[in-house]
Amino acid sequence: MSSDVDFNFDAAGVIAVREDSEPPEVIGEAFHLSIRYSDSASVLFRLSHSINSASPDTTVYLQIRVDCIESLERTIHDNAHNSTPSPSCFEAVRQRLNGIQSITRLKFKLCGGSNAQLIVPFDFTIGKLSEESVWNTHGSPRSLAAASLFSLYFRHDILTKKKFKKYNWAIGQFPCLPETKKQRYEYMADVDRLYIGARGKVLKDNGGISTPAREHCTSPTPATPLSCGSTVPFDTGSRRGSPPPYVAAIFAGSPCGDHDPPQYGCTERLHNALDPAEGVLSYGNEDTNAHLAPKRKRTSASGHTTRPSSAEALRPGKLQRSLSADSDDLGRVMCLLERQQRQIDQLQQSLGESRRENEALKRRCDDLEGRWSELEHCKDDIVGNIDNLDVEVDELQARCDTLEKQMPDICDDMEERKGQIVEEFRKKMGESIEDAIEAFEDVIAKRVDAKVNQVKRKICKALQST
Repeated sequence: MSSDVDFNFDAAGVIAVREDSEPPEVIGEAFHLSIRYSDSASVLFRLSHSINSASPDTTVYLQIRVDCIESLERTIHDNAHNSTPSPSCFEAVRQRLNGIQSITRLKFKLCGGSNAQLIVPFDFTIGKLSEESVWNTHGSPRSLAAASLFSLYFRHDILTKKKFKKYNWAIGQFPCLPETKKQRYEYMADVDRLYIGARGKVLKDNGGISTPAREHCTSPTPATPLSCGSTVPFDTGSRRGSPPPYVAAIFAGSPCGDHDPPQYGCTERLHNALDPAEGVLSYGNEDTNAHLAPKRKRTSASGHTTRPSSAEALRPGKLQRSLSADSDDLGRVMCLLERQQRQIDQLQQSLGESRRENEALKRRCDDLEGRWSELEHCKDDIVGNIDNLDVEVDELQARCDTLEKQMPDICDDMEERKGQIVEEFRKKMGESIEDAIEAFEDVIAKRVDAKVNQVKRKICKALQST
């Protein structure tokens, strides 16, 4: 019996041609074709292309689901024997395949409104993709992902008819599969399993995805790292939510509000910045602000003008340093929050993968339990049949023993019967011979008498004539 692995297929250096346009569009990048087949799911086609060969994380996938395929055809084109009409782009494809003579062509026709899924790493930025060939429109993987009719070309001697027939059979059988097998197929085609568990995402051609990232998100300041200001997922919203309440309280609690930090010796500006009459209240609720305002009014109403001491003159500098320290603390808090958010996302991904693996293991366990029950039932039937055979063998042995005991008696009977038959035969033969002799003697006597009489008559006639 053939296993699922026997029907898997891999081919490097595959050339793709988009055929729903005139003239056909030859994709400029060579792909790696992977076909995975499973009896418990179905068949899945994936084309992969590495944008940067030095990093496996920059691989772009084109995934073709079985429920999107309307038809799949396989033809072999030979430049030496033109028995099959070759497409107009055949010569260009042949040159891309190092001038080989025989080429296999897999022609995909997708259902209406269906396309191949263009998959990129989850943390890939649109700005990075815009600089690579995958972002170009003509002759790029993205152009192939938008096609409903395209062909793949590779060497003619690597895909067997047996495998291709299995793939075509799986395409036709997929609508009739039960929900459990369709769920297994969804797990097999899940983009979160790509990139060694780092997750992937489908790059769509709408919803603000077709333009670079700088047009969809604010440009980061020079002091802001790219990871904080220029990364927006293609098909999902930003994972960063609003800052926690205590971070918002830090912003609201800034003692200077919208004012610039006071300079050294500028105590009047400091008092203005802290004065609630300017319309900028310090952090806290209304009761707290109402409680602080009378105290300041009483201080101002005292009418005493005192010369500030040296310690009071240093307060603005201390305040500026304190504000700078608070800003640094806020930056560290934000970085810590981002790091924790990334860790939470990774843990959620791991949890999701663990759950999916657990479900898959549960399904496998259920299948194994079902098979074990079937084997137990078969074992019981076999044991029962063996017991019945033992009983029948015992019965046959007893009958054989009985027959063996009866065999000598039968021999004696046969000998006695033989003697009787011979004796009877002798008697009958003797009687028959005697009867035959008597009859023969009578016949001879009659003939002799007749001859004698005849001779006598002749003699009498002769005597009379003389």
